[in-house]
Amino acid sequence: MRKLLVLLIIMNAMLAASAAETQDGANPLATYDGYWSDSSVTNDSSAAAVFTLDLRSFRYIRFEFRKDGNAIDENEGIALSPADDGTAGADLTLHYDVVSSDDIGVYLNADGKIRRNEDGTGPVLDWSLADSADAGKVYFNTENAEGGTSEDNRLDIGFKEGDGKYSDNISLTVQTESYADLPLDSDYYANIILTIKPD
Repeated sequence: MRKLLVLLIIMNAMLAASAAETQDGANPLATYDGYWSDSSVTNDSSAAAVFTLDLRSFRYIRFEFRKDGNAIDENEGIALSPADDGTAGADLTLHYDVVSSDDIGVYLNADGKIRRNEDGTGPVLDWSLADSADAGKVYFNTENAEGGTSEDNRLDIGFKEGDGKYSDNISLTVQTESYADLPLDSDYYANIILTIKPD
């Protein structure tokens, strides 16, 4: 029986060095300064604590690929399902939670064609990633992709600088060209690259 093509998912977060760490980092993203205000003392045993919360440098960004409602670990493979026309595909969901005081750009790209060798020798297969809800939106197609972070590769997450939290899902479709001419003696793979950078 024909082996299923395997597509690995890799998240590659490229943030500026000056960007705040995520919530799992060693430094807190949101900080407060607490102090006693002498003017608020009403008697010797009570005082008001005055705190400030500076969100101007706050950043929390989380993206997660899902299949059939379940999160996909970046080290797991996604089995593409063969179709009757000799192509293969899969439906994915990209879930995101974003809070940022600065505008960010989010891009989806491929690390190359589907292949069986890392050096690219041997047979390869073109593939594409498109928005399932928008037939005209193709994030990349390795047949003619230039790669990088162009507007074609950019996700629209509805982000506006300083407007708070954005949380939603984007439905994606992976589609290959015909694999009829590929040798059947090995598995094939490629990577989706998720790039996040300040705008």
